[in-house]
Amino acid sequence: SAVRSLPPAAIAVAEGDDRELSVQEIYRGLLWEGRELGVPRRQADTPYEYQDRLTGRVGGDAPDVETITEIYVAWRYGGLPPSPARLEVVNRAWRALLSILKGADGTPKSQL
Repeated sequence: SAVRSLPPAAIAVAEGDDRELSVQEIYRGLLWEGRELGVPRRQADTPYEYQDRLTGRVGGDAPDVETITEIYVAWRYGGLPPSPARLEVVNRAWRALLSILKGADGTPKSQL
């Protein structure tokens, strides 16, 4: 059996934990959850191509995925660190998406 790496910090955030995550931590969490849903990011995927594939699988939760992708791309490729307000927005989007992707019992919804 393959050795699984530990989940990134963004996945390990406990309910009620209001620690502010970095854009990089959140995007790693997005990639992790995508893999769990059976939508791994392909090496050739741009962040926007991956966003389209992932939102196709996640469905109505697309605005959160789009927000995370937009802020990540501005940081990673545009060299624009998010303002405190944008960092708050991306953290809110991540927590909202994570709560939807995880069932009420906290397990991944890998059978979507």
